[in-house]
Amino acid sequence: MSLWSRYRGVALLGLVVASGGCEAITGSQDGRTRIMLSQAVSPGPSNVRAPSGGGAPEFSVIPTSEPSASSWNRHGGGAVLALVDDFAVTITAVQALPVTFIDAPHHDGDWETLTFGAPVDVNLLSLPTDPAGLEIVNGDLLPGAYVRLRFLVSEANLTLLAPLTLGGRTYPANEEISISLPHPWVSVPGAFFTVDDVEGAVIHVVFDPASSLGQITVGPGGSLRLTPVFHGRGHGGDDDDDDDDDDDD
Repeated sequence: MSLWSRYRGVALLGLVVASGGCEAITGSQDGRTRIMLSQAVSPGPSNVRAPSGGGAPEFSVIPTSEPSASSWNRHGGGAVLALVDDFAVTITAVQALPVTFIDAPHHDGDWETLTFGAPVDVNLLSLPTDPAGLEIVNGDLLPGAYVRLRFLVSEANLTLLAPLTLGGRTYPANEEISISLPHPWVSVPGAFFTVDDVEGAVIHVVFDPASSLGQITVGPGGSLRLTPVFHGRGHGGDDDDDDDDDDDD
């Protein structure tokens, strides 16, 4: 398929928002691009027990050795999620990759930056589950079709409801715990959209709590490591089958 054919396909995708892509609806004010963030509904915790004598729940997420990534993703996400009170991140910048680079290797200088006034602090676990989401960024992005989206996360912190023992270390409750990100740029798979030169765009992105916390590990020096998992929300009235991870990286 020629580059022009693919360009037309992606441009149309941004306008009609085909299923599985990132919803991008024109109609923003003053030609600005808005990013609406919501969270996926997570499964209930699998390892929470009520103590025999009553009182607060006991959380039994206490692996004695480092679990495999696949094991955590299948079983650990909901259990660890039960321990977490807040998962706060600071988003310092947002970038999008123009469709021009869909068939070619791209570099950092090829990304367009969505400008906004100041870093945005978000508690990801307090986001609405409603598809409309919460506006986290409203800024300027050059008109055109885009095939990648990524967030620059400069800081991430967890606060636990109860102590978590992982990899032989115990992390305390009710204290802010700094999270080490493997890479500061966090990609948003499935983000295909078009920014209109007059009306801008509204882009819907979903945060996945269980998948994010399901890949938590202990890094060098005992730091907790994980990458927040986001994806574009597909468009459609009753279409709930848009949670596929179409990772573009």
